[in-house]
Amino acid sequence: MHTTTDDVLPYPSVGVLHLTISFAPGGRRDAIVTLAAASRPFGIRPHLATLRGDPADSTPFRHNFDSDQSLEIEGRPSLRQLLDLRRHCVAQGIRIVHAHDASSQFVASMLRIVAPSLHVVMTFHRSLGFESAGWRNRLRNAATLTLVDRVLTASGERREHFIAENRIPGRKVTTIPLGIDLERFRPDALARAQVRAEFGVGPDELLIVSAGHYGPEKGLDIAVTAVGLSRDTLSQRGFVVRHLHMGTGDPDRIAWMKARVEEAGDATTLIGQRPDPERILAAADLLLHTPRLEAFGLVLVQAMAVGLPVVASSVGGIPEIVAAGVGDLVPAGDPRATAEQLDALLADPGRRRAMAAAAVQRAHAEYGAATFARRHRELYDTLWP
Repeated sequence: MHTTTDDVLPYPSVGVLHLTISFAPGGRRDAIVTLAAASRPFGIRPHLATLRGDPADSTPFRHNFDSDQSLEIEGRPSLRQLLDLRRHCVAQGIRIVHAHDASSQFVASMLRIVAPSLHVVMTFHRSLGFESAGWRNRLRNAATLTLVDRVLTASGERREHFIAENRIPGRKVTTIPLGIDLERFRPDALARAQVRAEFGVGPDELLIVSAGHYGPEKGLDIAVTAVGLSRDTLSQRGFVVRHLHMGTGDPDRIAWMKARVEEAGDATTLIGQRPDPERILAAADLLLHTPRLEAFGLVLVQAMAVGLPVVASSVGGIPEIVAAGVGDLVPAGDPRATAEQLDALLADPGRRRAMAAAAVQRAHAEYGAATFARRHRELYDTLWP
């Protein structure tokens, strides 16, 4: 458990409970951990509670939170569970419950009925919307959203989507782009050499990296096909192209992806979920990100901070991140157009270097963890007079 002296902070102290359905690996967990780790200088005392899932998932991150508990809530919370959670909030001086998914938003809204002095904020992380839920859950969400003070989205596209689908006043929905640890994600020549040696990638070979689970919305099959096409084209010009992908899926999706890799000519190596994405990114010459749906695309910002140019699908919130000069946008779901863009960029080291410098600059200007936390503190401060 972390302790701090509140009176030395430039902001009044406020307790915030981050409530999430689970703490399984993924972009949502990364966002919560980054926010919690960066929030203390802004007077925020972060706490964590999960509705369900494996409690061990949070163990490596407990030092980032003043408290950590598993609520073991399935579906509708009981009155006893709500009262227990209210007592916890009172004891810890928690004034804000920050939910990070629809189930947690529902529980937080129910908690507000028995603890009306609490404020509720929800971050809408999903590429899919609330409208993808069944009709009962959609009715539940619509009713309980009235008890939420603010909804946060990571992109303007997701903000407009949420407003349109949930008939919520625009004044209640705010965009705060995700942030990353800029000390962790940075250019690293040593990691570049070590990772390339680990995977047998030569110093003169062109290495593409991508990341994401194997679900169809992440479009890994598009990336694999595009890399295969690009490898065939560039090999005729004397270039050697390799592709590493970080991520995983259920057994059926793993088998399906392995078949796609074989069909595309084995330019891709599936390296599974990695604990060191910053090192893998540092080894690359380019990030490829080809989702069919994407709310934000945290790996884009991570890659930019490491100094990678980006080729990414023009979908969801991605165009808001991949500004002119840091990467190229391609039509979603079009592996041939993606391959053509890869060909052009991989064969132009001068343009890649210019993009890399611009990407690092943009990551530091817009997506640092401190900026992420400060924007949240400013939002929290609007919840009371």
